[in-house]
Amino acid sequence: MQTNTDEFKAEIGEQFPTEVIFNGKNLVDHHTRDHQQYGRDLLKTICFRTKYKISAQKWDEFFQKCMHRTLTQCLCDIRKKLKAQQLQLATGGQ
Repeated sequence: MQTNTDEFKAEIGEQFPTEVIFNGKNLVDHHTRDHQQYGRDLLKTICFRTKYKISAQKWDEFFQKCMHRTLTQCLCDIRKKLKAQQLQLATGGQ
């Protein structure tokens, strides 16, 4: 599913780092065709393929079959946790 990231962009004034250095490379400067490819490339960059000995030719298939659901669920869980924390703060911790 292709999603336009514009609807998720931060409000004016929110600050983001201009550099995220990993092994001497600025990961922010890494260019890809879309945010999905960036995510896959970033996972590969931080040695995921090496740790689990995943073939470069089979990475996309591995990501789709094994990682996509896990990462999606992880993001959903984080979102739920943040919402619960916000609700707790709004209600005074009760």
